[in-house]
Amino acid sequence: MPIGKCDYESWRQRADQLVRKMGSDTGLGVGAAWSPPTDVFETANGVVVLMELPGVRREDLSIVLVDDRLVVKGCRTDPDAGRKIQYHQMEIAYGAFAKVVLLRMHYDGDEITARLADGYLSLTIPRADEPGAKKIAVEVRL
Repeated sequence: MPIGKCDYESWRQRADQLVRKMGSDTGLGVGAAWSPPTDVFETANGVVVLMELPGVRREDLSIVLVDDRLVVKGCRTDPDAGRKIQYHQMEIAYGAFAKVVLLRMHYDGDEITARLADGYLSLTIPRADEPGAKKIAVEVRL
């Protein structure tokens, strides 16, 4: 039975809530007001994680690799915060965000690259040559 657009959106929101709960239960501190749209795809050399992060500054991002979980956390600040305005419609989320991506492969933690440009964060995670490669905790600083 095909899933309708509304059903899919509801399912995706529940899945994001579950992932956030799993992250906080594991001590990663992944609690958030919103979760950025994310694509994860495989290439011949590894995996690419692409996140929509318009308005997020490099200094407001934290990217940590813990075992098989890539954790991206940060904050998007409301540019109108503190101004006396009345919204007629407000759809853009501000505040803390978090995303946990499960990596189902052996990867080379020393060769991960991160690029923030034009409102997108792109993380390239190379596949390790050896199936028994050691997984190393790494923090990527932008």
